[in-house]
Amino acid sequence: MVLPLLFFVEIAGVVEVIIPTMAALNASSGIHQLGNIISSVKQYFNPNLKIRGFVFTRFVPRFRISKQIGDIANLLTDLLDTKMFSTYIRQSVNAPEATYMRKGLVDYNPTSKVVKDNEAFVSELLSDWKH
Repeated sequence: MVLPLLFFVEIAGVVEVIIPTMAALNASSGIHQLGNIISSVKQYFNPNLKIRGFVFTRFVPRFRISKQIGDIANLLTDLLDTKMFSTYIRQSVNAPEATYMRKGLVDYNPTSKVVKDNEAFVSELLSDWKH
């Protein structure tokens, strides 16, 4: 498989990774698989590698399944000795529209909810690094 090999190479030299994930059933199994890959990289190439945490992207808070997936993700993050960031990035029509228009989100619609979500995530991340 090419993807895991490329992933090994990419994360072998970093200290921490932040993993964006969707709040979907198949994403929870992906988190587990990714955790196994990171454990292997840690064991063989980079013992200092740490998963800083997971952040939900394309999140739809009104979906009942989102809370259930959040509970599953919290169990998985306990197993992987990491955390789920409390900020989530909501699903938005602005992201694909900005891509179509060949603009960044901030240039396309600086007041959109998804831009505010990303700003909130960066603030949470910076606050987390200070502690």
